Amino acid sequence: MRYNQLEINKKISESLKGSGNKPVKKECPFCKSVFEVNWRKRDQTFCSRSCNITSRNLDSKLNEKHRLNISIGVSNSYRRGKKVYGVYLSGMIIMV
Repeated sequence: MRYNQLEINKKISESLKGSGNKPVKKECPFCKSVFEVNWRKRDQTFCSRSCNITSRNLDSKLNEKHRLNISIGVSNSYRRGKKVYGVYLSGMIIMV
């Protein structure tokens, strides 16, 4: 009985090979190179981490917005009583 089940599993495995989703080809918005990602990572935007970081650092408005959102989050945590080490309030950093 056990041998028969192993044989059935092997046949099923062979028949399912290659039946998954195909890789997706995308274009990096920073370096314009075409790259391929697995179906699971189809939401990936950049071809590499370095393109992602370089793109983020070059966009100063996004960088400033990101920094402001972090400051607001830390300030709100401080007001709610959480221990934080630096709070940005009205243009100055207060070390707690």
